[in-house]
Amino acid sequence: MGEVHPMKRILKIIALGLCLGLGLVLIQQGLNIDEHTFLMWYWVLVPALLVVVVLINVLYNLFYLHKVKALAAQLEEGNPQAFVAGLENLLHTAKGRRLREILTLNLAAGYVETKQFDTAIPMLEAMAHQRLRNTTLRVTHTINLCLSYFETNQYEKALELYQTQQPLLDTFRHDSTYGIHIAILDVVAALAQGDYAQAETLLHTAAQTKTTPRMQRALDELSHTVETVKAEQGS
Repeated sequence: MGEVHPMKRILKIIALGLCLGLGLVLIQQGLNIDEHTFLMWYWVLVPALLVVVVLINVLYNLFYLHKVKALAAQLEEGNPQAFVAGLENLLHTAKGRRLREILTLNLAAGYVETKQFDTAIPMLEAMAHQRLRNTTLRVTHTINLCLSYFETNQYEKALELYQTQQPLLDTFRHDSTYGIHIAILDVVAALAQGDYAQAETLLHTAAQTKTTPRMQRALDELSHTVETVKAEQGS
């Protein structure tokens, strides 16, 4: 999910400070407050107001992210439709580019989970042009788009994305959250390339990883796919 550039944030805060400062100057002139008293209160009120604005923004984002975390429990309980419905509702009211990017990316992941690839792929492809700077958002985006391509038999697109994003995937390969997702992606990529022995080896390694019930279900499903392909090749 993209991240607002730090310079843009700084410029917004500076602009807000200038507006506040101009407003206080108008108040000083309108009420004929002496300059010493005005400056004393100016250096108290402006920083305090800016802190309040920033704090409100942080709390607003945390409120929505807390709701996303609560909805994620639905995925673990095997109820991805509730997760998708909850994210759709949050997107109706959420404000702010970065927050909406996070919610949109999570919603797209929900569509992938429910096999609604015709909906997920356009969303993820649109986000690919937004130059996501946050690495956790980028790896989430890459994993979901790559898997969606594989699931819809768009192997050329999937393998191109998988190969070009290897440096990013390698960064998170041993991460406790993303590692298992990347391991599954590795197995699927091996299958797509016809390297069934490598797919089986990678799957065996991934199966040794301690993971959540949801990801264990995904591994079991993938194991069944690998066994089916092996049987077909042997026949």
